Amino acid sequence: NRGPNAYRVLHKAGLRMFAAHPLHGVGPGHFGARFAEFTANEERATAWPPMDARRDWAPHSTWIGSAAEGGVILLGGWLIVLATLGRMLLATKSHVSSIAPYVGLCLVGVAVNGFYIDFQHLKFIWAALGTAFAHSTASKHEM
Repeated sequence: NRGPNAYRVLHKAGLRMFAAHPLHGVGPGHFGARFAEFTANEERATAWPPMDARRDWAPHSTWIGSAAEGGVILLGGWLIVLATLGRMLLATKSHVSSIAPYVGLCLVGVAVNGFYIDFQHLKFIWAALGTAFAHSTASKHEM
């Protein structure tokens, strides 16, 4: 949506935070506290719905939020963890009983979707990744 909506304001604020502090960001959990500092009154007032600067806003994007709050350090850490997990799951030898490659493909979709949602707190994603990783590890030891 190219109109002046709340998500656009949140994403622009996150990108501004990252531009101002590219290495370490504004600090984990500080997006909401620093939101007003990186947005203009007019920008918040014309958004739909109008945004109160006193509210503790969340970035609503895994990648923009990680860049804003943790800079290159946190963003790079997330990318390393997810790339390592994805590579391990997708490299699992495909056989009928293995769920690992399917969860690996789902991880790719979740990573892309991370531009629009914050998936860090979604427990079912971590449960699925853990289950698939355990299954792929058990499958390797059985052979």
